[in-house]
Amino acid sequence: MITNLFITCYAEEAFFRGFLQSQMQNALQHHQFGQSSTVVCSGLLFAVVHLPGGLAYTVLASLLGIGCAYGYQKTNNILVPIYIHFVFNLMHFCFFTYPFLA
Repeated sequence: MITNLFITCYAEEAFFRGFLQSQMQNALQHHQFGQSSTVVCSGLLFAVVHLPGGLAYTVLASLLGIGCAYGYQKTNNILVPIYIHFVFNLMHFCFFTYPFLA
């Protein structure tokens, strides 16, 4: 889980929120629906990267991505989406992945 936090969650959120979402916010800041478009687009781009996991995984990734994007937009703090992502992955591991491994 430590590897998941520092490599997966940190790296993905730094890229999708810290870089992509920030760039989209700057580009769309003067548009009427710029903020909501940024959240949705950032979340959907996050989902596209998870397409190889299958349709169900991609749908969950889109919900997680939109939630993380919203958290980042409201707080402007990269740690918020990192924590959201980590807790989501931790719950997935504990309740869905790990029981099947045991």
